[in-house]
Amino acid sequence: MVLKTNLGQYFGYVVHTLDSESECYIDNVESLMNIDPSVYEFLLYREVQAYYTIAIRDSSDQVIGFIALEYFDKTKADRDQIDKILKEERKVFETLCTL
Repeated sequence: MVLKTNLGQYFGYVVHTLDSESECYIDNVESLMNIDPSVYEFLLYREVQAYYTIAIRDSSDQVIGFIALEYFDKTKADRDQIDKILKEERKVFETLCTL
């Protein structure tokens, strides 16, 4: 796994998914209860209902960071719009990382 920091210890599911799939969309935080209790507890404590994140990669295709959107009201999350925004922003960050 590329993101070998303390984040990986507490956000194992998210980090693994970003590393393998480049995005991790969690439409309902409750779905994490049995998958990754630490992520579930962290997001629940912060009252996050939906969590969307996308990996930022360097020119060697290594994950070097991520962009995340947190929704405190999941009914306001438009997944198509979120996907569009995150993918556009990823291009900007990845371009800046190559300079």
